[in-house]
Order: sequence, then structure tokens, then C-alpha cells
Amino acid sequence: MATYYAVNAGGVWTTGATWSTVSAKDASRVGGSVAPTNADDCIADDYSGSLTVSSTAAAKTFNCAINGNYAGTLTINASIILAISGSITFSTTMTIAGTGILRISAASSITTNGKQIPNLSLYYNGNITLLDALTVAGAITQDGTAPVFVGAFNITCATLTFCFGTITLVSGQTLTVTSTLNINKRFTDAVITLKASTASSAAFFNFSGSIANCNIAQATFTDIDASGSAQGLDNWYGGTLTRTTNITNRTGADFATAAQADSIISGTTISGVAGTYHEATEAEVQSGITFGPSSSYTGTYVGGGGGGLIRHPGMNGGLNG
Repeated sequence: MATYYAVNAGGVWTTGATWSTVSAKDASRVGGSVAPTNADDCIADDYSGSLTVSSTAAAKTFNCAINGNYAGTLTINASIILAISGSITFSTTMTIAGTGILRISAASSITTNGKQIPNLSLYYNGNITLLDALTVAGAITQDGTAPVFVGAFNITCATLTFCFGTITLVSGQTLTVTSTLNINKRFTDAVITLKASTASSAAFFNFSGSIANCNIAQATFTDIDASGSAQGLDNWYGGTLTRTTNITNRTGADFATAAQADSIISGTTISGVAGTYHEATEAEVQSGITFGPSSSYTGTYVGGGGGGLIRHPGMNGGLNG
């Protein structure tokens, strides 16, 4: 294991010329011939230039707030991964650019100092300690089977993708997803669980995107309070709900039959139609029908002819009217 310091000129992360084993902030800090590996500690300080991650790169730790605050730009190019297997500390004066992925690949602590991460991959089964609030501009993707958040700080992201295993949120803290929520099995035998760290003490889960961008199926929720979500969260064919708020398990019985869908034409007034009509945004998009959360739909359909396609995003199939 070695400690590498980014040189004054900066450069491409995976190029040896970008890094020096000399800590001195002068001409003696000259880039070497070896790029850091996942066993090495990397430091960017007030002497270091901007860094670009243009191909898959790794480090054990990455510290930008030691030996003087780093004021350069860290750019992670689109679809490129920077994998860190230890602590991550950003500086208050640096800039993070690009749309690539920061991957947490081992037990880690994260200090963002108010900096926004472009995309975050949780590639570890264990503690991820937050030392301040975590904000992700794009997606948080769960690739390890049991990431556990530690630390009393909130998490915000545009997209959450969660397909197997368990995510543990700190009781009393809030995970906010602003655009797209996708909690669905990657494998048929997968188990999906979202829970709070302390039994009977809720963590808060707020989704502010549209129903069209909400896909939750076959998940188990424990001590999760989604009362702050603009829409109730529908868990299709879901597992056990334990001490949850604003989360509902749904089944195919929540849809109109194909015959009922065919009967819904422009100008039709519907009152007490058998079955439960729930939010089905694809129907809204294709037919203009609006379904409410009540046990039956009452209202006047003002879309085109025929029921169109009635399908919730969480379902694999649909009903063609």
C-alpha cells in the first residue's frame, strides 16, 4: 500500500504521471510511473490540479481536505466508475463534475462537505457511515446485498434502484427520491427489504416523483414512514408491511377487467364499477382515464374511445381494452 498525492498539473486518474509519492508542495512532487490501486490512499490538496476519471479507477481512500483544502475539479466521465474501498472526504472548495459513478466497494465513511455526487453505486454489504448529508444528483444504485447506512444525516437522490437484499436506513432520518423509484426483483428468488435501523422507530421515505416513475414490487418494508410522499406507495404483490405508513400492498385485483375497460368510452359516467381502480398512469397517458385511490372510480371519462392499456408500472403485463 502506498500514499499518492495528485501533482500540481493534475491529469488523468489512471496515469502514473498524475500522482507522486512525495507530499511536499513544491517541484519535488513529480508524477511517477504507477497509478493508484484499490490498496492505495489518494490525496488531492491545495497544491493539486484538476483530476479526470476517464476509465475505471480505484483507491482505498480519497481525501481532499487534508494538507490544505483541494480547490480543483474532480471529473468522473459518463458511465465511468471510481471505486473507493475506504473513507471519502471532499473539500468545501472543490468542484465535482461529470455524470460518472462513485462506487462504494467496502466499509466506508463519506464526508461530502456539501458536494453533490453525480451517481452512487452501493457495492458493499455492510456499514456506510455518513458524516454529513448525502446528496446524489442522479441515481443511487444498490449492487451489494446489504448496505447499512450509519449516521444521523438525510439522503437525497433523483433515482433509487434497488433490486435485491436489504437497505437499512437510520431511524429518524429521511431518504428523499425526487424523480424515479425502482424497487423490483432482479432475480426471481431475490428478497427485497427496506427497513429502519431501530425497531419501532421509523425512518422516513419520501418519493416526490410521478406514479409513472414509481415501480415497487414484492418488497418488504419495516418501520418505514412514507407519509411525506406525494402519492401513496403501491407495493405490487408485496411482502410483509410492518409498522409502515402510506405504503399499500396491491395485487392484480386492483384493476378493471378487460371488458370493463372496453366499456369506458368518451363521455361515460362511471359510478361504483366493480373492482378497485388505482393510479395507472399508463392508462392516463394512453387513454386519458384518471384512476383514484378509492375502492371504486366515480367520474366522467373525457379521453378518446376505448379503455386503452391499463397497466401499473410495477406489473409485468397489462389489460388491453
